[in-house]
Amino acid sequence: MTPRRRVVDKVVISLVGSARRAALAARPEIADFRVFDAYDTRSGAGHPQFDEATFARRYGRRPRGGEVGVTISHLQVLQEFIAQDGPEQDVIVVAEDDAVPSPDLDRVLDRILRRVRRLDLVLLGELGTGTRAVGPGPLAHGPSSSWVQVSLLAVPVGPASAPFSRRVGHFTGMGWGTGLYAMTRAADRRYVDLVARERADWVADDFIRWAPWARIDVLTVTPRLATFEGSSTIDRAPTTPRRDGRDGVAARVIETARRHGAIARRVAQVTVRDARGREFPYLDGRYG
Repeated sequence: MTPRRRVVDKVVISLVGSARRAALAARPEIADFRVFDAYDTRSGAGHPQFDEATFARRYGRRPRGGEVGVTISHLQVLQEFIAQDGPEQDVIVVAEDDAVPSPDLDRVLDRILRRVRRLDLVLLGELGTGTRAVGPGPLAHGPSSSWVQVSLLAVPVGPASAPFSRRVGHFTGMGWGTGLYAMTRAADRRYVDLVARERADWVADDFIRWAPWARIDVLTVTPRLATFEGSSTIDRAPTTPRRDGRDGVAARVIETARRHGAIARRVAQVTVRDARGREFPYLDGRYG
């Protein structure tokens, strides 16, 4: 019998001396998270486990200091976790200090740990998912519904009264965000081993690049289990200029139909790949 997964650690990453760090003690939603000092790149320093030259070739620009700091901070949290004794199916929950976890976090996470057959990494506050779900369907209400679509085979993890109100599963589209996630020690170890072999040359939440190399399956929860303090341009979809008159209305109707048609096709694609048991159905097989 496979041992039951359990959350054994909760960490919030925060930069020493930051305003958010000073406010952590007054935030009850993270009272059971321990604080982990973020890697500080404000001086412009890099890190030996981050390959800035390869990053520049990959993305066509030099990495920003914050990108290095976030990637290395998460790496250090995971390095610390695998250094601890415990079963490989044990789970760590990691948050960044701008995340505001939902009061339902623990209840939903418990259902995820019990119901999902394979669990490596699940994005709990991923920025590409909407703020609320619409019945059992794949679409999430909100501006990000055109970014991420979840497989129709996603597992319902809502309460007994509304099981499909929240689902977890494979996705397709531009999903990103390391603001809140859960990861098993086994998957954690594969990620740390990958960095030890090759050094990080990616943005921390560029899952499409590094997850296949580490053989880590990535799931997402919709609707997400966290909001984030402050405003963020990446949490709003780009808009097109409004047109007035009959031509403008027609153009908006056509654009809406086109967008929903594209979303439906992507939902069908990820569902078919999911049904075939693909390990990374959201990647379309591009990375083997």
